[in-house]
Amino acid sequence: ESLSPAAKQWWADITSIASDANEGRQTGSAGYMRAADYVIKRMKAEGLKPAGENGFLQQVAFEQQVVDQDASRAMLVNADGTQSPLKVGDALLIRPGGEARPDTVDAPLVFVGYGLGLPKQGYDDFAGLDLKGKIAVVISGGPDNISAPIKSDARANRESELAKLGAVGVITLTTPHQVEIVWSRQRLISHQAGMYLADSKFHTVPAGFFTASADPEQSEAFFAGSGHSFAEV
Repeated sequence: ESLSPAAKQWWADITSIASDANEGRQTGSAGYMRAADYVIKRMKAEGLKPAGENGFLQQVAFEQQVVDQDASRAMLVNADGTQSPLKVGDALLIRPGGEARPDTVDAPLVFVGYGLGLPKQGYDDFAGLDLKGKIAVVISGGPDNISAPIKSDARANRESELAKLGAVGVITLTTPHQVEIVWSRQRLISHQAGMYLADSKFHTVPAGFFTASADPEQSEAFFAGSGHSFAEV
């Protein structure tokens, strides 16, 4: 079937904005501005009116954050007191961006399933849990009987919901079949800078909220002594 004019325009827009010529569109870069110029051209063509401080553009302050993965350390302390090191930059990646990460964090871990709070849909992983002062450990995915957009929205708001419940961080475990970016690639990405809006009123969690993700091939360590395995869960 032939594409409609709207579909052709949509594909042309995506192709231009996502082009390698824009070099990843990092915030403030020349490639970002090339993509922004294209969007402005299309907005004008659609008859939209500008609402920025400078036409369609508005100056916004960001803070840039880099996590030195190789200089960072992480240790799992099991219930029996045994310690299992997690190599940061390999088994565990501390994500930059979002807000300032803590210098150190020492907190109990609580497994909270998918980490989705959807009481209106009759599903709430947080119900009955005491998360105050704790790091939530969540696993990728969600219940099959809840629509993908609703689950995606809940995941987007997960950190702010956890912070409201008093949690001090979250560690994400990804099941092998749900890996979208291979771990070797994620290790490289973790060394890049992250950015967040400098104005704290736009932050969704307090400064010092810990955010990390674990290698699927090494996530079994989180279940030691629990009576469960990563593969089972």
